[in-house]
Order: sequence, then structure tokens, then C-alpha cells
Amino acid sequence: MHVTNRRLICRIAFLALCVLPTLLVIGRIVAYSIPGYRSSVQSQLAAMLGVGVSLGEVSHPRPGFVMLTNLRLFDPETDGILATVQDLKVALRSDRTVVRLGDATCQGRYLKKFYQTLHDGILCAPGNLAVPFQLNSRKIILRQETGELTLNNLQIDYVPSSERSEATCTFHAADLGMSGPIVIRITRHHRVPTPMTAFTLQTHNSRLPCSGLAPFLPFVKGYGPDCTFNGAVWGVAHTDLGWQGEGAFELSSVNLERLLGDRLSHHWSGDCTVQCERVRAESGRLTELRGTLVVRDGSVSGSLLQAACQELRVRHNASHDTYPADELIEFRELAVDLQLDQAGLELRGRRWDGYEDVLMYDDAGGIILREPDPLDQPLPTITLVRIVDPSMNILRPATANLLRFLPIPGQVTNE
Repeated sequence: MHVTNRRLICRIAFLALCVLPTLLVIGRIVAYSIPGYRSSVQSQLAAMLGVGVSLGEVSHPRPGFVMLTNLRLFDPETDGILATVQDLKVALRSDRTVVRLGDATCQGRYLKKFYQTLHDGILCAPGNLAVPFQLNSRKIILRQETGELTLNNLQIDYVPSSERSEATCTFHAADLGMSGPIVIRITRHHRVPTPMTAFTLQTHNSRLPCSGLAPFLPFVKGYGPDCTFNGAVWGVAHTDLGWQGEGAFELSSVNLERLLGDRLSHHWSGDCTVQCERVRAESGRLTELRGTLVVRDGSVSGSLLQAACQELRVRHNASHDTYPADELIEFRELAVDLQLDQAGLELRGRRWDGYEDVLMYDDAGGIILREPDPLDQPLPTITLVRIVDPSMNILRPATANLLRFLPIPGQVTNE
């Protein structure tokens, strides 16, 4: 080959293999470095998440790998900070997208907003994010009114399909002494006449603070700051008929005085534990409840004891014909096994001091209440409403809520 042709081939090879790749790399670096590119990434994230987004830097260390620094999510209306992430790494793989978070902080009061973004923007519209993704973080600090909660080894897996889209969240909370993971699963069913969302919460013998559920279930704030949940619940929400579900769980350290407050015209205080062997609800109404109620070291007004004797047919200590309505009676323990369904309410006591049916006793071991006579059971569920509101005024929120929630007599449930 002539020397001129060889020089031409070498120059072309140099331009194609050396100069051009170098220019492309430089151009890519410049393109990724200009403010306009960072703004476009912020806009894409904001549209996807439905919140305001600001970024420090965006870099592409290698193909298929993106790194974001100083990520801030905020409410576009109030500018309130929802979450901050020191660094975020995104790996684009052939089968899924993997996101790894560095040090992150999240404001607990915005958890419901994050859930709505996940549910409405992703689960209900799988076309917006058709590729499975996995999000991992070794530690996320959740800031709440009651303090900070550290979530360890957080992992969220999202798997979309034409039939259903599913997101599973798993985490630990080492500072609470949790022995097992908390698992939350949300499934959106698409190919049904009315699309619906199913949910599952499983604590695996770990105690989850109810304060962590307050953004989704505001009423749990009334359970007290020390209340914990242990067990499993599952069900269906976002349907035309309302929510339905069932579960088996334990609520511990419920503050009765704070829970009842002005909802009850009587006084009742103490540390309460609710053990539900089974609870079931359909169309937003309780259909079955089997479990145990235990209250320790509390006090109760004489008016409530009078109402219990009259409405629930419980039997009081023979040495006390009546208790003055305004008197507070101290008790050591109230323990009752109960069953509530469409047939009515059944109450069973425990063995104590030679009796098999004791409901409540005091510090001296004296019996205060015993279970109703078997001939009086099951009791009509309306008796629970009369204890809360003897006037049965349906305009009172507590009365109206009970009437909507309690089982309907004679109702048939589907097994």
C-alpha cells in the first residue's frame, strides 16, 4: 500500500477512535454540567413525584449510572421540606432500576403524601413507571412530633404488570429493639370491573409504634404516645363499598383516659391492652371481633359501673348495692374475654378468688364486677351505644360513629 494511503487511514482511525470519542465525552460532560440539564432532571422528578424538587449536582460516572447529590423534596405550596437525601445513586439495569439512598431524613407528617404519590401516580398508573424498581437505604431518620425514629435496611420493591402493580416495603427499627422486619405490601388490581387496592401489614412479632401510623390513621393519636401494634392486618381499600379487611393483633399501652376523653360521659382510666384473635370488617362496618380486653391500675366512675350493671347486665359485688355516680373507684385489673358479631355481645370473666367469672377486682383482692348471667347473653350491640350516650342522640359524633361501625343484628357474613 502506498505511504499516502497508509497515512490517510491512520489519520481517519485517529479521528474516529481517539478524537471523536474524546469530543463526545467532553460534550457529554459539558451537557450534564450546564444548569439547563439539572433543571430538566428536577422537572422530570417533580412531575413523577408530584412534589417540588431541588438538586445539588447531577453526574453520570459511567453509562447506565446516575448520581444525584443534595436532593430536597418540598411542598410547592408551603415550601415545607418533606425529605432530604445527601446522595442518591441510580443504576439502570436491563430488568429493573435500582436506587440507593445515602443519609436521608423524612418528615413523618408527610408520609401520607408520599403514599398518595406512590398509589395515585405509580400503582394506579403503571404506564408512568413500567419498569420494576428497587429502592434501598441503610438508614432513614423519620422525624415525628413524638421524636425521631430510625428505620434500618429499608427496601421498597415495585413490580408492575397489566393485571396488577405491587409495592412491598420492608424495614427494621433497631432502636426499638425490633427482632423481625416490618412488611407493608400494597397491591393495585387493574383488570377487574372496579380497580381496587389491597394492603397487608405484618410486624413479625415486632412492636410498631402507633405514632408511625398516625399520618395514615389520625385517630391512633388518641391511643397515647406509648401505644404499640404487633400482629397482622390485611384488607381492601379504595372501593365503592368502602374498606374491608381482617386481622389478628395486639395493641399495648393504650391510654384509656386520653382515648375516651369527652367521647364518654363517664370516667375510665388505666393502661389498656387489646388482644384481637380475629377482627373482621366489611363495607366499613365491624362484622366480627373476638379477643381480650385487659386494663390495669386504673380508676372508673361509679356512673360507668351503674351503666354497666344496667345495660351490660354485669353483676357487682354483693357488699356494694350501688356506687355513687360521682365516686371514682380504683381497681387493680379488669380482664374480659369478649365476642362481638351480628348475634350480639358476649362477655366472659376470669378465675379469681374461687370464682370463675370475675371481670374486675381491686388492690385488696375484692371483687368489683362479675360477668353477666349466661341467660342474659348474648347482649344486644345497642347496649354499647347506650353506655356511651344514654340519650341515643345520633347527632353526637361518637354515637353516630358507633351506630355506623357496630354489627347489624341478624347480619349474615360471608365466610
